[in-house]
Amino acid sequence: MTILETPHLLLYAPAESEFLILRNLWKDEKVRKCLGGVISNEQIDKKISAIQKHWRIHHFGIFAVKDKQTERLIGLGGLHHSKDGIELSYMFFPEWWGQGLAFEAAKATLDYGFHDLQIERVVAITQDGNKRSCKMLERLGMECIEKIVRFGERQRVYALTKTSPD
Repeated sequence: MTILETPHLLLYAPAESEFLILRNLWKDEKVRKCLGGVISNEQIDKKISAIQKHWRIHHFGIFAVKDKQTERLIGLGGLHHSKDGIELSYMFFPEWWGQGLAFEAAKATLDYGFHDLQIERVVAITQDGNKRSCKMLERLGMECIEKIVRFGERQRVYALTKTSPD
């Protein structure tokens, strides 16, 4: 089982029992404000099934993110196949925002993807209005390559290409 460790976090494939807590991410209005809004329990079940299936098929995917100090689940984040390529996605509970933890998790995920999985290019998509997310992706070295309208909102498509051979 893949476990990534950073100074403050543990990232790993979510356990079935942890989805009871993580389901609340999809139900939180603040979390979902720039992610298309709160979704139904049926849609959440489909998202959870997709995360689990991705791990079974590809042996990587969206990680559960746990704060090492408190041992609390603070969100989800990782790499997954999407119609846009290998995509970096993340959602964190609001009480953990603004502490650099999403950046720390995303950086570890990108390093893992480029070095361990040998992925050549990663994309990330965020609403144009989600300035904090845009800024974080830019801090990670990602470049806005396209602006699109998707899900009725203006989105920015970011990309980062592996720069050095291993």
